[in-house]
Amino acid sequence: MRRARVTLRLKTGEWKDIMETRETERTDELRASRGQGVGQMSADPKYWNPENSLARVEGDEVLLRELIQLFLSDYPQTMVDLHAAISQGDVRSVERHAHTLKGSAANFEAGPVVAAGMQLETSGYRKDMSNVGPQVTELEGSLAKLRAELEAFLRTSP
Repeated sequence: MRRARVTLRLKTGEWKDIMETRETERTDELRASRGQGVGQMSADPKYWNPENSLARVEGDEVLLRELIQLFLSDYPQTMVDLHAAISQGDVRSVERHAHTLKGSAANFEAGPVVAAGMQLETSGYRKDMSNVGPQVTELEGSLAKLRAELEAFLRTSP
C-alpha cells in the first residue's frame, strides 16, 4: 500500500496537504503496462502526464479538472511572491515558494517544472542566489508550456 498526496487550496488562501492512504495496485499496473517505473515521472516529452495524473485521482476526471483549475489560478500569485522574495534576497521565501510550485506541479507529473522548481528550492536552501535569474527564467518557460497544455486539456470534453 502506498500513500497518495493531493494538495488543495482552501478558500482562506492557505494550502493544506490531505494525505489519503489508498490501494494503488491499479495505478501501478497501469504504469507497468506502459513500461514506466512505479512512482517515477514519465520520460514523455510533454510538460505533464495526463494518464498518470488521472490515475493519481483514481480516474476521477472531474477532480483532475478541478485540481488543474486550482493550479492555474494559484500559481501566478506564487510566482509574484517568488519574484518579490528574490528581489528582497529572502532565501527562505525563495525556497518555500519554489517548493510550493514544485509540489503542485508534481501532482501532474510536470517534470520540467518540477526540475526547475527543485533548482530554485535548492538555491534558496543553500542561500545561494547567484543562479536564480536563469533558474526563474527556466521555471517561467516551463510553466508557460505546462499552462498551455493544461488549458488545452480543459478545453476537451470530459
